Amino acid sequence: KGQNFKVDSKAPSTVTLTASAVSPTQIDLNWNVSTDTVSGVSYYEVFRGNDTLEATMTGNFYTASALNANSTYTYYIKAIDIAGNISGMSNVVSVNTPEPGRISGTVTDHFGEALPDVWVTIYDINEDYITDILTDPDGSYSVDGLSTGSYIVDFWDDSGNSAYEVYDDKT
Repeated sequence: KGQNFKVDSKAPSTVTLTASAVSPTQIDLNWNVSTDTVSGVSYYEVFRGNDTLEATMTGNFYTASALNANSTYTYYIKAIDIAGNISGMSNVVSVNTPEPGRISGTVTDHFGEALPDVWVTIYDINEDYITDILTDPDGSYSVDGLSTGSYIVDFWDDSGNSAYEVYDDKT
């Protein structure tokens, strides 16, 4: 007996792409699942800029990382089915990575005198550790490269004295 084979010459559906910058160095891309009536979608190709293949994905999510802050990136997606047919190009998205933020200040005692060598520890709002530094001889500190968001800043000295502040947004 002969077998019936379906020849797949039809491309998968074109996807719609959305993207957002989640930090100064990272962009998240999402797209709807492509459909293919004959053989099924095998993978997606993620393109950046002018036809530069950046990634091949089996799912409908990709994170672009190690990007430059304060820069513009463009992306589009194509779906490829099991037979090798290629969908049309998705919409092109253009995303700007933000300028990195900074938390800075001066630690002083209750008389207003600068306190050198005080530990300054930065946590995100979920209390996950980010970094710590010592204040300068003039009591100042600065932490650069932060994403937009809220932070907890903890100050403590070698004697175990501590205080903290909550920053509602980076500056």
